[in-house]
Amino acid sequence: GGVGKTLAEWIIEGEAAFGDSDFVEAERCFQSALRLNTINAIALSNLGVVHHTGGELNVAERFYLKATAFDPTHADSYFGLAQLWCDHGNQGLALRYAARGLQREPNHPELVELATALSQSIDAQLSELRPS
Repeated sequence: GGVGKTLAEWIIEGEAAFGDSDFVEAERCFQSALRLNTINAIALSNLGVVHHTGGELNVAERFYLKATAFDPTHADSYFGLAQLWCDHGNQGLALRYAARGLQREPNHPELVELATALSQSIDAQLSELRPS
């Protein structure tokens, strides 16, 4: 099976597999989508998510960055990068990526939520550093 599937079909199938926590199948589908279009931001970003979920942050970062390079308007990739740097414990960089994503898509709900949480957290840390 799988002969002659379209890019969109591979992505839908991959997202379904991911939803079922079948990350191996999800990766296979997204890789198949990339074989049809090597610069597809959705497939690249989704591969980022698969590796991110699997804890392979360096691999995930490469896919997210590729997605933003090929499609600078793809806000989900910036959300992925922001989350990735949160996981790395670098809130400043996470906020920078969140802000970039929001420039592309100001009403992206997860980005708005993440950026708000990050800026509140950074503000709290800064007020602890200020002499009273």
